[in-house]
Amino acid sequence: MKSKRQLQRKDWPEEKILRKGVESLSNLELLATFIGSGVKGADAKSIARAMLAKHGPGLLTLGAGSLMEFRGIGKTKAAKLNALFELACRLSVGETGKNLADRIAQVAEGGLQYYLAELLAPPACYTHASAPAKASNRTCIEFFAGIGLVRYALAKCGWSVVYANDMDAGKQRMYLDHFEDDGTFDIRDIHHVPPREVPCATLATASFPCTDLSLAGGRKGLEGKHSSAFWGFVDIIDKMGTRRPPIVLLENVAGFLSSHGGKDFEDALLAMNKLGYYVDAFIVDAAHFVPQSRKRLFVIGIRGMAESSNDFGLALAQTELRPSALASFIASHRHIRWRLRCLPKLPALGKALDSLIEAVPATSTLWWPEERAAYLLGQMSPKHRETAERMIAAHRVSYGTVFRRVRHGKCMAELRSDGIAGCLRTPKGGSAKQILFEAGRGMHRVRLMTPRECARLMGSDDFTINVNHDQALFGFGDAVCVPVIEWIAEHYLNPVAESLEPDQIAAIA
Repeated sequence: MKSKRQLQRKDWPEEKILRKGVESLSNLELLATFIGSGVKGADAKSIARAMLAKHGPGLLTLGAGSLMEFRGIGKTKAAKLNALFELACRLSVGETGKNLADRIAQVAEGGLQYYLAELLAPPACYTHASAPAKASNRTCIEFFAGIGLVRYALAKCGWSVVYANDMDAGKQRMYLDHFEDDGTFDIRDIHHVPPREVPCATLATASFPCTDLSLAGGRKGLEGKHSSAFWGFVDIIDKMGTRRPPIVLLENVAGFLSSHGGKDFEDALLAMNKLGYYVDAFIVDAAHFVPQSRKRLFVIGIRGMAESSNDFGLALAQTELRPSALASFIASHRHIRWRLRCLPKLPALGKALDSLIEAVPATSTLWWPEERAAYLLGQMSPKHRETAERMIAAHRVSYGTVFRRVRHGKCMAELRSDGIAGCLRTPKGGSAKQILFEAGRGMHRVRLMTPRECARLMGSDDFTINVNHDQALFGFGDAVCVPVIEWIAEHYLNPVAESLEPDQIAAIA
């Protein structure tokens, strides 16, 4: 972090607050500002990053002695930070009066009191024993965070992510390009993350790798090289002990349900039960929210007996959310501790693919040469070729998407023209890249979908994209659909968080 003398005046913290508001400063900037100056080899921002990485919101519980363990934090700084953190805790529970005024006077130097309201709002598990149980009920730790679309969605619903983990450096770059470096991202392999370093929170999310749960991954299941990372997540939650989050959200492909004849899904749910979670499961197709066919299986676990429906009849009657295969699994596995919740009907899709298409000039090199576009037509089966010819002959321009797949040893191009794009995938090979087919008025053009179009298909229209085409497609193809998570938060996570009992919150203190 540059010193104040090195920064332009517009970048001074005080100036940023006046121009953009206090929320424009990240947690890292806020903490670094309070630290002030660093020491040789470790500036204030580096010290702040180390503190946040190790303790997150747990900083608010550290005494001056523990703070002094960090390089660059001496007695004076430790005492001031200790007082500041105590103040943050007291502010979060509504302390008023002369004692509060005295405390502000002790730590507010150079206008720093403006930062207090935004300083690391502590989750309930870090507040004092006398604090109300619901002082902060919407904090989240996310595993397999990817590019951050879970955080992107939850932030819209009042949740704050206090810790994120993913071992992919490319995804980390996209994550930090959008959210900036606030010290929450841990890039270590989940198997190498010490559970004691994971801060507690109300919710833990895990969109663990689906590779081994699909045909493409050889159906190796939860013992496969990639999907076995799920057990790393289970191990961390297990070793968090009484600090375990009251709520867990798992996400994966619908094929998780049938992996190894359902045995993998059963083992995962029983593992959640063993950790004290009652479980629910449902499937949501992103096509209800965005023009992309993307079915995903969600599992929500709740520790203890938080208020929620457990009417098997009504819940299983919601065939769109719990189709026959899932309903049959639930009904035939009554040894699993279920806690089913009735949910509202999914919305109808309100927009089609053509509403998300970027205006790419006809002269752009993104469009394929005519010979290559004609070759794509030649790779279509008679049925798909007939659909393409109808689109070309139509009086208006329309759009479809194409995937290349190997069928019986031959590469085939499969066209979808119903206004819904196929499911975005990670482009590990050319066949995984989704192709846009534009046709009408006797012509057709072909190009790959752009990163911005992929962002729109995931419901993250304004997501920051500073990486190359392939990295962007890889990031979005391996992410969650934002409005789906928003819907789950609104109709499931938020109501459950508000219904948590004091003892459920206190259990993670």
